[in-house]
Amino acid sequence: MSFLGYLRPDGSVGTRNYVLVIPQGLIAKSIGDFVVGTKTIRTVDHGSGRTANDRERIARVLIGLGKNPNAASVIVHAASPGVMYPELTAERLANEIAAGGKRVEIIDPAKDGGVYGAIAKGMKVARMMVYEASKLRRVEVGDEHLCLGVKCGYSDTTSGIAGNPAIGYLFDKVVRAGGTAFFGETTEIIGAEHALARRAVTPEVARAILDAVT
Repeated sequence: MSFLGYLRPDGSVGTRNYVLVIPQGLIAKSIGDFVVGTKTIRTVDHGSGRTANDRERIARVLIGLGKNPNAASVIVHAASPGVMYPELTAERLANEIAAGGKRVEIIDPAKDGGVYGAIAKGMKVARMMVYEASKLRRVEVGDEHLCLGVKCGYSDTTSGIAGNPAIGYLFDKVVRAGGTAFFGETTEIIGAEHALARRAVTPEVARAILDAVT
């Protein structure tokens, strides 16, 4: 089996070809809202009050979004100096995302002529990135490149009869092909953790599955 996807420099494959703008904080997100015709992602609410573990988790999420193979290139929108968590500096986000060979640019109101200067630079960079992305073409790749996640969408009486078994069958096919399948919530496996643990590739993985629930 195979599918058509966009091959990225790090060897991953995307099914979409987006130019992604990652705001470093709430104010940066608000600036992005000024650009008509674009969509902004939700981001951290402000620059204080979170624990170190939470801050690192937020950083991993934003870096992971940037590394996602559905993004052809990334713009990181820096927050004002002194109002953002130290774990979430624009430089750190950009460097870790770019480590896989993806093009990443930073726009910063403090360095790019204020809010309007940053918007102008961001639009210019985004246009070029969109142009570069438009030249990419899908290529045929094996199913081992598939990475499929699922999220609960309001369970009802048919979930255990049809929906869940159908998704389980699909997951089995993806995994057998060498791909990756995952749940969006740990709670999705409550009540079935023992069944998953029995299918784990190692005892350590089985224990991790059980520990995640208990």
